[in-house]
Amino acid sequence: MLPVDLLLLCGIFGNISTADIHATVTAVPSMLATGGTVIWTRGWFAHEDLRPTIRDWFAHAGLNEVAFDGDPERFGVGVASASNEPASKRIVPSRLFTFTR
Repeated sequence: MLPVDLLLLCGIFGNISTADIHATVTAVPSMLATGGTVIWTRGWFAHEDLRPTIRDWFAHAGLNEVAFDGDPERFGVGVASASNEPASKRIVPSRLFTFTR
């Protein structure tokens, strides 16, 4: 069913490893149609707040941040969109992540 116009990555990033978050974000452009949107969520925990890093990863993957709402709350919601360029032709891995919680 790929590519999609809307990809929801909600309730995932707090329950998988940092490496799996990065791998998933890197694969997002391959899953989105031209102009598609991804909505993602992530909370911050006492020892680390990965939300700024995740936002940077989306930018490095070529996505444009549309909105982020989270500071100073413990949970954040981000929205990013694919450019109007054609979607990447990379193959999406058969497994993006493994739940750790």
